[in-house]
Amino acid sequence: MRVKLGKRFFAGKISALSILLATASIFCTLSGCRSSGVYVFSEKDAVTSEEKQAILAQVRRFVNRGKLHLTKAERNYVQNTDPVMKIHYTGRKRGELTVRWDFPNHRTLILKRKGHLLFEGTIHWDVRILTDYATPAVPRHFFGARGEDIRLVSPEATEVLKRWEGDPAPSGKQTP
Repeated sequence: MRVKLGKRFFAGKISALSILLATASIFCTLSGCRSSGVYVFSEKDAVTSEEKQAILAQVRRFVNRGKLHLTKAERNYVQNTDPVMKIHYTGRKRGELTVRWDFPNHRTLILKRKGHLLFEGTIHWDVRILTDYATPAVPRHFFGARGEDIRLVSPEATEVLKRWEGDPAPSGKQTP
């Protein structure tokens, strides 16, 4: 097999170029030339409070444009109430942004996006509007509707569970 490199022919020999490339590859592998894919967060990568307000104004403009199936009251709620904002950073001013509004009528608006957080151009949002049909169906006077503790264990079974968990036996009774 002959390989032509410039004016020279190498017949079955290893070229100096391939040795150089192999050495460079091994060196980079051992010295860590490649990124491990793990992002290490630093404070300079985070958006400032002013930048968060600019992002929030951008989100509110998007919601207010009218393409989402929201009522007028829900749009007013978005304009006047601060949402829950979470940012998972993947780089400097980059990451995954989640903005969430929980409306009083048991509906929730969730907007997500990825990429440069301060980008002003066309942004592709992942929009979800969730409706909780179960919560309004539970009457307010129904036991457990306001987070009360519902016990499904008899008092005798509670005593046995306490003994199994290491609590001392009740006075006057012997453990089995």
